[in-house]
Amino acid sequence: MKINRFYSNYIIFVFIVKIIFLILAITNKYLLIKGNNPTLQKQVYIWREKVEYFFVILMALLCIGLFNPFYKGDIIIDGHTRMLLFIYGFVILLTSKGMILG
Repeated sequence: MKINRFYSNYIIFVFIVKIIFLILAITNKYLLIKGNNPTLQKQVYIWREKVEYFFVILMALLCIGLFNPFYKGDIIIDGHTRMLLFIYGFVILLTSKGMILG
């Protein structure tokens, strides 16, 4: 099965966005614990929220593309896509309203 170049680049881009989110989340926790620069902590928190929202949009577009009912071809779910969907599930659960981190 041949994988589309756009699809591969999209998956790589989503992974990069997720790595940026993880870096911002770790930095946010560090600054929160350290507590000596509230302005920087607020900026990092704002950017973390923006990157998380962007990740959710990218994953929603991926789900729409993968599970499009009008596409008659095979669904391409490789190992990287499975990992992204797995991470996406945890991100949604942990950051949803009413959960501990939400």
